[in-house]
Amino acid sequence: MTLALENYIDKMLKRFGYSDMYPQRTPMVTKEIVGSLLYLANTVRPDIGYAVKVLSRHQINPTDEEWKMMKRVCRYLKLAKSLGLKFEGKLDDLQGFSDVSFADCKGSITTGGFVIKLYGVTVACKKNHKQSFVTLLTCQAEYVVMSKAYQEMVSLQNSLSFILSDSFSPMTIW
Repeated sequence: MTLALENYIDKMLKRFGYSDMYPQRTPMVTKEIVGSLLYLANTVRPDIGYAVKVLSRHQINPTDEEWKMMKRVCRYLKLAKSLGLKFEGKLDDLQGFSDVSFADCKGSITTGGFVIKLYGVTVACKKNHKQSFVTLLTCQAEYVVMSKAYQEMVSLQNSLSFILSDSFSPMTIW
């Protein structure tokens, strides 16, 4: 199963006047373009995530350089519009990975994060998350992040079980 949203990309490029990709400025509002790119980056195109993050910082008053960057991302999407998240493997392959850096911030605040993978594809992640309270031990900090990862995994598992009418085997968190 592959999710790519090719039709969405075609419609988006057409909507913004980029179908023929002539090197001219579009009269469209940059927020709408960046919003459409954000939708793609957060659903099935994580490969454009960093570029869209940079573009989203310059929505209000974009320079010629930012317009060129927007065009470049749209050109890339036109070239690689069939790319997407490819899910392969068994249905019950839901794994979580978590890690923390104990008391690495001022005030002994710990940062951590987690990644959840389904069929080997990252479907959820939370990086560089500062814990809202101080933990006394590394193992406590690890447990807090692992607990957050588990909550996300259960939510994802319940949603997928409802959509696919299938159950998952026990989840694994590393």
